[in-house]
Amino acid sequence: MQVALIIFVTASETYDTTTAAEQYFLTLAGYTGIPVIAWNADNSGFSLGKDLTPYRIIQMAPPIEHQIRAMIALLQRYSWSKFGVVCSQMAGSPEFIKSVRHEIAEASNKSAKFEIMFHSQLDTSNLTDVDAQLLELRKSQAKIVLLYATAAQARTIFERAVPLGLTSEKYLWIGTQSVRGTQTSVTGHTQPGMLSVNFHTGMEGWDIILFSL
Repeated sequence: MQVALIIFVTASETYDTTTAAEQYFLTLAGYTGIPVIAWNADNSGFSLGKDLTPYRIIQMAPPIEHQIRAMIALLQRYSWSKFGVVCSQMAGSPEFIKSVRHEIAEASNKSAKFEIMFHSQLDTSNLTDVDAQLLELRKSQAKIVLLYATAAQARTIFERAVPLGLTSEKYLWIGTQSVRGTQTSVTGHTQPGMLSVNFHTGMEGWDIILFSL
């Protein structure tokens, strides 16, 4: 029997070693030359900086680049030209910052001039480090903050940010889909006043894609 097509579907949003295993599988599948149609919402960093065409992979779930473009579009819409970027140590964090820089460079060539006033990758298991980095964020005077982390990591960051006044009405945090989490992954409420990119990550999202084809 000859395999003509691989369909890879998962509703997982764990952003841990499982995510790395999924990305490894997709990479190996791509090397076989067999076309792959993938729906994996936690594709953090998988397509960052890569042209997936040689791998013959069609990623149906919105890749992180699309989420970044949505964030930049929001900054453009309200003329928020100066902002900060905060990442956890989730997979794809270094690439996230690089991609943000690339997108604002593209946008700056067309209209507004953007400036990243602060960027940091936090180790949320080290609260001393989190406190120190958040203090630097406050010193930077960045009032708009793009956040790339898991829902659990974001809660830790916000818990440490509250005493520093970084969650007051003077600040606006904009998170990726991973910050919001899923109905099963989120315990408690997300940070009040925070904006986040949102798309269906479960099977209902896959159904929407199928019925739109």
